[in-house]
Amino acid sequence: MINLTITDKELKATDAIKDYVEKKLGRIEKYFGNEDVEANVKIKAEKNYQIAEIYISVSGMNYKAVTEDKDLYASIDKDID
Repeated sequence: MINLTITDKELKATDAIKDYVEKKLGRIEKYFGNEDVEANVKIKAEKNYQIAEIYISVSGMNYKAVTEDKDLYASIDKDID
């Protein structure tokens, strides 16, 4: 199960963005089995870029992905990949 927290800075985390993040994070659940997963997603805008930072904590291990793109959804996709 994924426990998700989304924070935003200079961007609004709309319901569509939240749903998209939840759907994409669902892809990583298969890698962690029945472990509880803590996911913290930060979205923000800087200049012409939209940045997605995803922090995952599971079984004492921490993972981080940060990507910037002109499109927030593309940034989220790159982080998940």
